[in-house]
Amino acid sequence: MSERGPRQSLLLPLLIPLGSLAAIALVLFGFSRILLNTTHAAATVVALVAAAGILGIAAFVGMWSESYDRLWQAHLIEDVGLPALGGLDPVVWFGILGVVGTLLSIVAAAPLGRRLDDASVPVVGRTLSLLYAVLAVSSFVFALAGSLWLAVLGSYGIVVARQVAQPLFMSWLNRSVDDSSVRATTLSIVSQADAVGQWTGGPAIGALGTVTSIRIALVAATACLLPALAFLRRASRLQTPPLTGAAVEPAD
Repeated sequence: MSERGPRQSLLLPLLIPLGSLAAIALVLFGFSRILLNTTHAAATVVALVAAAGILGIAAFVGMWSESYDRLWQAHLIEDVGLPALGGLDPVVWFGILGVVGTLLSIVAAAPLGRRLDDASVPVVGRTLSLLYAVLAVSSFVFALAGSLWLAVLGSYGIVVARQVAQPLFMSWLNRSVDDSSVRATTLSIVSQADAVGQWTGGPAIGALGTVTSIRIALVAATACLLPALAFLRRASRLQTPPLTGAAVEPAD
């Protein structure tokens, strides 16, 4: 009994918020699965489900970003360790990593942006799915890394995928909302969903890190990217035609 009690106390900070969000994710996933075979007359309903999926993406990515941003430096210092080359302060190391990561992001974003300038919404959605998959893999590598170079490799993958995906996500969202009169409202709601993910998932994962370890907390944070990736794939499949908020007449 003495061992069982501490185990339960370690899991509660994570299971309560993540369990609730997982239940919501399952409901939306199943509902959208049914609507994939819907008629054109139900296009408005499909658009609403796709919009719910977009909110799910923002919320789960917000959960990950809040946790990662608060823990990655501590993970490098306490779990991985920074070399004492030239007596450099950890702040200097973080600055070097940030500059190199930004340069790599610029190099990756330039050709990708040119290729996606005239791309359709589904193509942009598939590209986003790939970037989020790279983000999830890189985050797992970073969280589980036992050596500095493996951690640096994971962090660069995170920086590049994240900085390229963020503007691409906004572009995909803008293209998805065909009605310009509601575009600003949509962007605002998505931003609020991201904030909700941050203040619900961030403290829970932080509490998990406090009672267990930073590494476990980072793994739990990375797990939040998996439902975000599932929501993105589902929303992309439902976005034909774009989210106009009106039914589409069937073709003759």
